[in-house]
Amino acid sequence: YQQPDYTDKGVDMAQRLASIRDLCEQQGGRFFYVGIPEQSSAMRGHYPDYLYSGALVTDEVRRSMAEGLAQKQIAFIDMVPVFEADGIEQYYLNGDHHYNLRGAYATYRAIMDALAQYGLELPVLYEDELEFVALPNPVYGSRSRQLYNAVDVSDQIEIYTAEEIPFDRWDNGEPVSATVFTLPETDEDPAAYTVYMGGDQPETRIDTHRPELPRLLVFGDSFTNAVETFLYRSFGEMRSLDLRYYT
Repeated sequence: YQQPDYTDKGVDMAQRLASIRDLCEQQGGRFFYVGIPEQSSAMRGHYPDYLYSGALVTDEVRRSMAEGLAQKQIAFIDMVPVFEADGIEQYYLNGDHHYNLRGAYATYRAIMDALAQYGLELPVLYEDELEFVALPNPVYGSRSRQLYNAVDVSDQIEIYTAEEIPFDRWDNGEPVSATVFTLPETDEDPAAYTVYMGGDQPETRIDTHRPELPRLLVFGDSFTNAVETFLYRSFGEMRSLDLRYYT
């Protein structure tokens, strides 16, 4: 077996990201790229010996991306070593390909630490200022749904409580409820990763009415949903775009 070589793809992707970085800087902003491992990569140790976990491919993709980002001098926040330092499995759901809310919080803190190193003094939500709350609902994860929930997978969806920061929210230009958690109607209704930010949205804008703080623009996919529930607290305005909805 020949190990795949994704060097060219990593360099090509870094080149595209460098174009975005340059545009951000032209507008007076700063660009950061955050790398978050998917569950199948983070939980590779749970694969039985006879089932290929894809580790060779994911490791090579991560290596080539890091190499390309370094060549283009793009600020890179790699969550793999951060998660591994504390035990990576605690940050992931069992029956879903996303990380859990604690993984999102660790990502939020890594982002805020990186911004602080660049001289940005922003309000930070520290762990002793919040309380994680597990929902009692049964959990339908993306992995378990593919098995028609025939396998009993133990999971809990968490939210958190903290000092309130008043804000207004718009989804796709329309005003919506000022909340970052969409809870099931009853304790018996299933919960899923869509609790965070109400699931995927083409565009979300949150305004905390603090013009003295910088503005944040998030490009991403469903992995940004959970971390957005923390990020808005540290900025005057947060906008997030899921480019999968745009042509």
